[in-house]
Amino acid sequence: MSETSRLHIKQRAIVTNEDGVWKGRYTGEDWSVAAESIEAVMALLTAKHAEMHRDPEVQARLVGLAERAIAGEHIEDGFEAEYLNERSYDDMIIERMEKQFADVE
Repeated sequence: MSETSRLHIKQRAIVTNEDGVWKGRYTGEDWSVAAESIEAVMALLTAKHAEMHRDPEVQARLVGLAERAIAGEHIEDGFEAEYLNERSYDDMIIERMEKQFADVE
């Protein structure tokens, strides 16, 4: 029986402040958001990221970019991709959920 592998993509948020205007984007993306506070730009960034990832064309572009990153053809600081076996992927998700719940307590 062969084990299923899952493509895991890590994108870092990049936030800057230029002359009082906060700007944010994710690595691997060709869009950005701007606002007057870091809190506002983070909220916009989170909402835009979720919206964009519901688009099948965006999904396909990111998968292609991730495959190029794995092959060493795309190098961008803060953008990482790897194939994980199902067990490793599940362990990673559980660890993140446990950390998120611990941070709330």
